[in-house]
Amino acid sequence: MESAFYIAQRCLVFTVYPHRKVTIDEDALKKELRDKKLLLARYYTESQLVTPPINPSPEDSSPESEKTNVHWWHCLRQEPIELDRLTAKQRYRVRKGLKNNEIWLATREEIIGNADELYGAYSESLKDYPSVYKINPQRAIIDSLAVLAQTNGQDIWLIKDRNDDKIIGFAHCCIVDSAIAMSSVKIRPQYLNNEANAALGFVLCDYYLNQNNYLYVCDGERNIRHITNYQDFLVRVLGFKKIPCKLHVVYNPLIRPIISALYPFRGFIARIEKMNSYVYNLSCVLKQEEIARKCNS
Repeated sequence: MESAFYIAQRCLVFTVYPHRKVTIDEDALKKELRDKKLLLARYYTESQLVTPPINPSPEDSSPESEKTNVHWWHCLRQEPIELDRLTAKQRYRVRKGLKNNEIWLATREEIIGNADELYGAYSESLKDYPSVYKINPQRAIIDSLAVLAQTNGQDIWLIKDRNDDKIIGFAHCCIVDSAIAMSSVKIRPQYLNNEANAALGFVLCDYYLNQNNYLYVCDGERNIRHITNYQDFLVRVLGFKKIPCKLHVVYNPLIRPIISALYPFRGFIARIEKMNSYVYNLSCVLKQEEIARKCNS
């Protein structure tokens, strides 16, 4: 059980990649939650990466982002990426990004040498976060990038604007089980119009899929806590797909009755969720519960 989860913010977070199939013992999971005084555990099953529909319906041929019956997913790209196969608008955005930006796999020394600019990019990328989940930038994050750059299975990419000759962001990718997870992407918001995101996504897919034959590049599961359009951007501009799966949430036995009691009021709580971080976190938990019920109805 321990190998399939790690503890974060008093929750058990599933670590298994979507191309792997594992069996979860929910009774054992509840015991672990109770023994370690944790709140909940979240995991998924039946990813269509490994269990595609036996008889796909006509709607299954449409883009995943347009399917109204998809409630939980992983956003990823499996196919090698070719510039000529993208649409004219996609090619324009990628080419503009490649022209305006230099993107490379960084060494520890390069990260240390650019630490001030990297910290500035990291700090600026957080400024637009809503106050209910705003993160205070920590200088230690940049120190951790330098450590990761010399750690097996961890890649740090740097992004520099060619016109200003300035570091404008970075990406952290994890290599696990023949697949790539885009763990973090941070870019100065004022440079997004130079199509840094389009160029970065293309470079990552080219490097990991075309050149090194990894199974896929994944931006993770659906995100309900952090308000972002990044996954829709990856689908629209770089041909990523939202691969459906079933979400499951298991609660500490002491927490389950509280969630059940508050669930009918989830709509009201969602309307006041920006009151403070506690209400916002509760609203996210209730949204997650609603999605899990839809997945398993």
